Amino acid sequence: GNGFAGEKVFQLTFMILVMPIRIAAAWGLLHMKRWGLQWSVIGNWCYLVVWAAYTPFHMMTFEQRFGTSEFGVLGFWLIGGLPFLGPLVLLPYLHTVNRELWSE
Repeated sequence: GNGFAGEKVFQLTFMILVMPIRIAAAWGLLHMKRWGLQWSVIGNWCYLVVWAAYTPFHMMTFEQRFGTSEFGVLGFWLIGGLPFLGPLVLLPYLHTVNRELWSE
């Protein structure tokens, strides 16, 4: 890692705010609750916003972190970025779900 204090803010935001929202939403979604669907949308948007802010911050310190990396920035995006793009796939789907089918 590095000594930038800003990185801790992103990590704490993920662990204290975003992930509990996503866990609770997943539980509600599995039980076909309307609030589970609504919080899934909210949680995915939160995840996407924090990830979109964290990634450029992470890239500013690329040389200090991965200066000896064989694959460079492309490797960072393939290994560190692509698996976390789930919200980009889920959000359009969750916004098109027929909400009348969900129980309260």
